Amino acid sequence: MCLKGETWINQGAEPSIPPDFEQAQQWVSAARNPLFCGLQGLTLEAESAAIQWAEKSCGYLALGLAPERIAAGQRYGGTGCTLGEVRHRADLLFCGNIDPCRSWPRLEERIFAPTGKFLPVGTVRTRLYLGEPLASAEAAHFDSVLMLAPAQLQEALPLLRRLILRKPPLKGAWSSSLNATERDRLTEMAEQLRTAAYPVLFTPGGGPLELHWTKLVQELNQQARLHRITVPPVSAHGSPSETLLALTGFPDALRFLSESTVHDLDRYQPERLLQRGCVDLVVFVAGCEVSARWEGFLRQLPEAMPVLLILERDVAIPKLTARALVLRAAVAGRETGGTCLRPDGVPVPLHPYLPESGPGLTEILLRLRNCRGGISRTVMEDYSS
Repeated sequence: MCLKGETWINQGAEPSIPPDFEQAQQWVSAARNPLFCGLQGLTLEAESAAIQWAEKSCGYLALGLAPERIAAGQRYGGTGCTLGEVRHRADLLFCGNIDPCRSWPRLEERIFAPTGKFLPVGTVRTRLYLGEPLASAEAAHFDSVLMLAPAQLQEALPLLRRLILRKPPLKGAWSSSLNATERDRLTEMAEQLRTAAYPVLFTPGGGPLELHWTKLVQELNQQARLHRITVPPVSAHGSPSETLLALTGFPDALRFLSESTVHDLDRYQPERLLQRGCVDLVVFVAGCEVSARWEGFLRQLPEAMPVLLILERDVAIPKLTARALVLRAAVAGRETGGTCLRPDGVPVPLHPYLPESGPGLTEILLRLRNCRGGISRTVMEDYSS
């Protein structure tokens, strides 16, 4: 048989299950209150399979997002837009404490550089930056840069909001930490934001400044217009929060019950659930390097807590004191998020391929989801835990 024929036959064969798969089934079947977390670096199919598995298991689901980011969005709302709108309509790009080209390397050539279809002829996009100090190479991407220390940023953002709304600064608001040049630059940025036809704000997700950025969007949209795009801190493979929002209506911190879904940003944070003793099994899924946020959480798990790690083969296993069971999945080939876009700027979820033998994350998650029957759980049982 030729090599291509053998490869074709192997592709049609049933993928072999990884070792310890049966024990993982027993752990999940015996758990009364499993916590599903992580969901890093997954394809769209794997994200959906993990969320459906958590729902069928009547467990908790936590993605580790900054609660202040979600709370600010729920309280003040926000005006989002696609990268396609940025390409064809935006005349001012205001970057708040982040360089989006760092997370999306091809953003310059695909979105910023092309001439917009709906922009007047001769329009040049203005790029502003307000945030912590940047490297000289990154600062060169912007037309106007105002780099401040973190403490100065906390003072500058409320001032920027008042300047945009043409309200006089509060008494004593011009702190001595901002010199005359920085004050003039801040005033100039406020005027540019107020007069722009289609300004777009790029911000990181979460952090102590999240409430200020969200208030800026809300207040400016009362008189003019400001759209917002949240940029991931590193190159993203997917967006489990967006997938969860589409499937359940909530972005994070869920408890699936037999007849409903409960969302609570305070009670359903992973650390809070651990402190209250609500969890008897932790299921962590990742297709990329484990972030520092999740590595710290996994390290603090008690020794008696069973942990099921479902990782691709090239992902390093975090150091744990708890007893862990690891299921290894074949590495899936995929494009980095943001490099393949539709004409309107929406990232295209590409179908993954498996250059290695064995089941991938999607196959493992689907098998685990299908091996367990539904568990009846009521709201009263949940609140009594």
